[in-house]
Amino acid sequence: MKKVVLAALVAVGGTVAGVANAQTTGVTGSQVGPVGNGVPAQVSLNVILKPIRTLTVSQDQVNLVYETAADYENGVSYTTTDGHLRVTNIGGGYKIYVKSSATNLVGESGNTNTIDGSTVTVRGLAQSGVNAYTRKINEINSGEYGAELFHHSNNTNVVDKAYDVEYAAAGKGAYMDKLLQNKQTKYTVNVVYTIVSE
Repeated sequence: MKKVVLAALVAVGGTVAGVANAQTTGVTGSQVGPVGNGVPAQVSLNVILKPIRTLTVSQDQVNLVYETAADYENGVSYTTTDGHLRVTNIGGGYKIYVKSSATNLVGESGNTNTIDGSTVTVRGLAQSGVNAYTRKINEINSGEYGAELFHHSNNTNVVDKAYDVEYAAAGKGAYMDKLLQNKQTKYTVNVVYTIVSE
């Protein structure tokens, strides 16, 4: 009877060992590995191009100062350098327009006198591939943007392109009677630049 029990225990032990082996070799005896390939997933990669059109002005005030007899006789002008206007334009052609806030320059501090806008000019300085124009203050007060000052001869993409301008006021004694109470007197007008797509 003792021999039979011992044989049964050996048999059971063999079965347990077989189960332990099955955990490493699989039910059928083959090696258990990663799952197979899944369903593909895709990403749509887009390159989106947007037009850019910006204009900046390098200084917000220009003074034409008459302080000698020669100034009153010959007139006074000021020419900007190093890019008074700077433009970035990507996508299509463009023009730069200039507009004045009034047809004449107006006095300050109770001065009701004016300086005739036809005697003060804004001149765009021409450069290669760019048409430029001279405009009188009294001629650029109408319309949504005033008048064209710069125009590229072809559609051009530019980044931080520089434009310069000459501001000029008359000589020949045009303003000798414009001093208020024989004191320093200022007349002013706002000049507004706008970049417009073609």
